[in-house]
Amino acid sequence: MNYKGMDYYKFNRVNSMLNRLFIKKGSINKMLINHMSQEVIDFCAKKTIDGGYQNLSEYFADQITEIYFKEKNQ
Repeated sequence: MNYKGMDYYKFNRVNSMLNRLFIKKGSINKMLINHMSQEVIDFCAKKTIDGGYQNLSEYFADQITEIYFKEKNQ
């Protein structure tokens, strides 16, 4: 099943897990404004464009996935 272009099962599983752990999802806009300097935002925007990502979410997901596999393989 599809929910706004997402896998419905995965969508529900992720939301349930985050709710159980009392983790808020937040938003990218708030993250950028409240937790990143303009210099870092500019860097991320450039990397998003240079990497051919469609949006910041894809860029961040790719970076987090890369960190995960580096740490997992240590």
